[in-house]
This record gives sequence, C-alpha cells and structure tokens, in this order.
Amino acid sequence: MLRCTSWSNEENLNAFIFELESRFLPPVKKHLGPPLEKADECKNFLAKHTGSPETVSGPYIEDGRWVVEIRRKHTDVVALLGERLKDGGRNAGVAKEIAQVLNREFKILVNEEIAETYKKNGEFAKFLTEFLLGKPKWL
Repeated sequence: MLRCTSWSNEENLNAFIFELESRFLPPVKKHLGPPLEKADECKNFLAKHTGSPETVSGPYIEDGRWVVEIRRKHTDVVALLGERLKDGGRNAGVAKEIAQVLNREFKILVNEEIAETYKKNGEFAKFLTEFLLGKPKWL
C-alpha cells in the first residue's frame, strides 16, 4: 500500500481509499523463518514447511535464517477485501460501529468504477483530487 485515507460526507457516503502499486499480487511470496540459532523454532518451521503443498520452494537458508516460498491465499486485493469484509470486517479488526454499517452495505470500487461517485459528489471529487495530487494544500 502506498497511501490510505478515509472521507465521509457525514450523511450517507463514507469512503476508505487505498492507493496501491497494483491490485494483483504475485502468486508466490517469500516467508522468512527463524534465525538458525533458535533450534526449537527451526525444528517447528522445518516440520511445517517441508513437504507442505503450500511450499513452492525451500526450505533454504538465506542470511542466517530459514526461508520458504509459499503460495499466496489471495492474489487479487479486491477479492481479499471482499472476503475480509463479509462479516463487516469484525474478524479483521474493524470497529463494531463501522462493521454494522459495512454489514448493511458496502461496495469496493476500483479505478474507473469510482468515476460515477466522483461525478455525482463534488465534495468527494475535491477530496479525492487533493489526495491523488499528494501534496499539502499550503505547498
């Protein structure tokens, strides 16, 4: 995530804005294990990742610690957000009051999908434009 912010018109429109490098993540990620000097943790790490169907590569040693490359559970950020917000986000740490609102209705909009809201709401358009420009008003 590059930056994030939130905005509300205090009536019926609330927005959480996340600026990402990419909507999609690579299917494999590097997972760092324990340092070699922590014998018990190394034993557990190796038992978990050696032969695991989620392990794509490794275990191997890099910079004094065990490393594996594992399959990501999610590669699409929109799908991940949708799944995590199914229950209003309570299992992802979303506050109770916000989760209640998300349980009633929420939409995940990406890129061009934001255009309609942008055109219909001048306050939101101003806020989003300033956010995307990325510099303080006073500068």
